[in-house]
Amino acid sequence: DYDDGAYVILRSSIITGPRPPLRDVDRTLFLEFVASALTERDEPTSFYYDEFRCPIAAADISRVVVRDFGTKFAVPRVKPPRRVYNMGGPDRVNRVDMAKACAKYLAKGDDALERAYAAKIRPASCVEASSTRGVAAPPDISMDSSALVCDICQTWAPMSFAEQVKDALK
Repeated sequence: DYDDGAYVILRSSIITGPRPPLRDVDRTLFLEFVASALTERDEPTSFYYDEFRCPIAAADISRVVVRDFGTKFAVPRVKPPRRVYNMGGPDRVNRVDMAKACAKYLAKGDDALERAYAAKIRPASCVEASSTRGVAAPPDISMDSSALVCDICQTWAPMSFAEQVKDALK
């Protein structure tokens, strides 16, 4: 019973992985979108070059939550810290980098990729924003996960982005 308000919040940016096995989502996953842009379209697809993320695999998040949090805080009266932790993968990449990694995995050239600068695109109206992104995207959401590793999961080694691509697109 954690009635004193104990909590842990895991903050991430892009979460990768295969489609959820039990309950699917009603949208195309980012890496699926990239794969279809590389294999099914005749025209180049634009990817942001000036937004940086540290993608994290859903499997890595699950491992930390089940193995590390589940073990560490399963003991009665051991409460998690009141803390927000960044939880990002080891690679800081932009969407062009992500698309190139998909192209490499799929053994496709990157001719279908076009760089776009998010900062130069006109701001979307409220209606457009809710249908495209939902919220304004900060240019850099690099995730330093060192506090999470230090406090909770000392042996955690998240997948590289190349490994995430392989896991999601296999």
